[in-house]
Amino acid sequence: MLPNRKVLGESPAAPPSSEWGPFSGAGDFGKNMGIIIAALLLALALGFTAGALIRRHLHRRNRRRHPDAALEKPTAGHLAVLPPESIPAVVFSAGEGLPSAGPAECAICLLEFADGDAVRILPNCGHGFHVRCIDVWISSRQSCPTCRKSCLPQPERLSTDGV
Repeated sequence: MLPNRKVLGESPAAPPSSEWGPFSGAGDFGKNMGIIIAALLLALALGFTAGALIRRHLHRRNRRRHPDAALEKPTAGHLAVLPPESIPAVVFSAGEGLPSAGPAECAICLLEFADGDAVRILPNCGHGFHVRCIDVWISSRQSCPTCRKSCLPQPERLSTDGV
């Protein structure tokens, strides 16, 4: 018989197996890892799909409960705009300073006020800013850049002295 030829009916030689317990099936490691990785990828895909479906369901349910909610939300262009001219501008003088005890610098551009600079002092908090800086700020936001108090005029409080 030739040594390189296989005889039909003979079983191929089994790979040597380790006699010691945990390593006896080490030949199947590649198959096991493939199955584990496939299962993890499948679980990840199912998790993302379930999350997307839940978000979609909640969004639709919220829209059904509040159909006009999208119309009521103000967008950046539809905010109650405070015209910058409604806040008076004063001319800064180093001798007088600002009415507030804060620093004599603009918190937006970080430059100190110079004599003759036009300054707007916000009425609700007393912080002062260059006119050109605060006008741009107020056109997009309705709060003080320093303390975040509202720039909108406060409603007059009703007196409780029995009128």
